Amino acid sequence: MVYSSVALIALVITFIINYDIFKGALNADSNLQKIFSSYRDLLIGEIVFFVSDALWGILYEAELIKLTYIDTVIYFLAMAATVFLWIRCVIVYLAEKNISSKLLFFGGVLFLAIEVVSLIVNIFYPIVFSMDGGVYTTGPMRFVTLGLQVIMFTLTTIYALIFIPRSTVEKRNRYITIGAFGLVMILFISIQFYYPLLPLYAMGLLLGSCLLHTFVLEGERKLRRRELEEALSREKLQVEELIKTKLMAYTDSLTGVRNGHSLVEEEAKVNEAIFNGTLKEFALVAFDINGLKMVNDTYGHNEGDKFIQDGCKLITDTFKESKVYRVGGDEFVAVLEGNDYNNRFDLLEEFERKVDDNLSKGLVVVSSGLGEFDLDIDKRYRSIFLRADKKMYERKRKLKNL
Repeated sequence: MVYSSVALIALVITFIINYDIFKGALNADSNLQKIFSSYRDLLIGEIVFFVSDALWGILYEAELIKLTYIDTVIYFLAMAATVFLWIRCVIVYLAEKNISSKLLFFGGVLFLAIEVVSLIVNIFYPIVFSMDGGVYTTGPMRFVTLGLQVIMFTLTTIYALIFIPRSTVEKRNRYITIGAFGLVMILFISIQFYYPLLPLYAMGLLLGSCLLHTFVLEGERKLRRRELEEALSREKLQVEELIKTKLMAYTDSLTGVRNGHSLVEEEAKVNEAIFNGTLKEFALVAFDINGLKMVNDTYGHNEGDKFIQDGCKLITDTFKESKVYRVGGDEFVAVLEGNDYNNRFDLLEEFERKVDDNLSKGLVVVSSGLGEFDLDIDKRYRSIFLRADKKMYERKRKLKNL
């Protein structure tokens, strides 16, 4: 049972530290998914080995010879499989498609094939192990197998360490860890030569897997997480830049209110709402600044620009919750929203009082006209605007007469 306890502890620890890998909660990109997938295959091979190793101690002590023989065959197959899966894991992680990786993979396949053939031959002639008289005895092929494992782990260690000089600082430590896994296995397998009845191979696998999970897989996840955060940050900046660009494209540079391009979008939304029958309440006010041509001709365009800004301020100071658009040199439209819509008549009256006061003081004068959506007659935004525009010109003539 002492022999089996090591494998059982290794089995439990493997499940605990790799719970997320077995559960499949990886949330990784395709490249990292391949790495996790190959690592999970390696873990499955290790688990089969740990189970067979644990059972071997129990069955051997219970003197269940036939079952011990079958379990020993599984033990050797699982051992060979872990070597092959480890080789594949290294190749997938390093992602180098070259002749070295192909030869290394071929070596892993060849080693696995040799082990399978040896175990088949062992049924007729005990070249790997025997259970004569209920006593486990190692055969010559057992030592050949261990020697081949040392060679394969040595090759994977060398293969991983080759990439260290040309890797990033972050990757360098992970490549060293991969090399360390191979060195750990070489050490424990070498000791296994002299102590075949000690669970040294299981101890080596457990230690190597802990190193991989701590320094390689967690490092990859942190790197991918940081890359994802950086990508999201870049995307956020791009969205912000796009919003800024759109605001610039849809904002009148002189007054800071929306421009005619923006009103085109608003008009399209209103038309769609009318067509769908979802527009219930809608109103706008058309504005025109009186006397702009005279100001430009008399005082220059700089004063004309200031005149436009003063007229715009008069509109925005009154219709504070509405979208205001500059649609021409001296023309504006306010699409009434919120309290501005609810109090439209009072606000229009207030606005006209301000204009009358400005007229008496020689300040900027702005004509205005209100247009409201009528469900029975309005089929498009344009008809609402034309009514507002007509009222605005009526107001304009009145102000000129004054």
